[in-house]
Amino acid sequence: MDSTQKPGQAPRVLRAAALLALGFAAGQLSRSHSSATSLCPEERDDSSVPTDKPRRAAARTPKQRPLKRNFVTRPMELYPVAGSGAEDRDRYQTEQARDVMKLVRTQLKLKQKLAPPGSLPEATAMLVAPWLAGLADGLFRTGPDLVSEMAGQVETSVCDANTDDAELITMSLLMKAVPELASPETFECALSRPQEDAVLWHALDAFTLSGLPTPDAMAELKRRAADPRTRRRLMTQQERMATLEAARSRRTQAAGVAPDDHNFEQHPSREQEVQ
Repeated sequence: MDSTQKPGQAPRVLRAAALLALGFAAGQLSRSHSSATSLCPEERDDSSVPTDKPRRAAARTPKQRPLKRNFVTRPMELYPVAGSGAEDRDRYQTEQARDVMKLVRTQLKLKQKLAPPGSLPEATAMLVAPWLAGLADGLFRTGPDLVSEMAGQVETSVCDANTDDAELITMSLLMKAVPELASPETFECALSRPQEDAVLWHALDAFTLSGLPTPDAMAELKRRAADPRTRRRLMTQQERMATLEAARSRRTQAAGVAPDDHNFEQHPSREQEVQ
């Protein structure tokens, strides 16, 4: 020991060195712990650390589920993209109109299965009418360009000899809901029907609302029509008003009252009752 060193100085130097070493070791430990916690789950080995908490799965973007539905024509497949021509557009509209017609026929078949035995075709078609009106409104609001293709599908259905009566009435209901679906060719087929029944009467009602010129089949129908319900629908608006006025006059004459003063005769005034 150096003779110049004071007593008690050595222990203090040793204590300072020990505290410095302890601080350095604590800093190294803290640094290694922070670097371990910053690692991603794949790089960090936590097998030796017991834990009771379940690990949270890493967030990921969910995949889009494919739409699976019958009679859906997807625009991604058929609708024209940039640079495509009118052929692609026409193909899309044709396929979409065919799909809608398949939906209509599916609804008709479903209602026919659920209907009581012996139900009339008109009753089946009327069950589909509310659904059909909503379908037509939504379809032509979102795709007005489909009207011409749908009109072609309606014409094909009406002019097909194998189309059943329920579908024929449904097509007339569709034309009444959307008169733009009617065409002269459609009514040429519809009014050539030999039977005078509900199918023909609904077609006549649809023609009245269509605003189209009179087809050639109308003249032949007027010559052969025998049912009063058919003849009434063949009348023009003026003829109907004249018929109603004539019926009113006949009822008035049958009661023995003049047409102009029947109210006076049937309801005398208070002075007449007193006399």
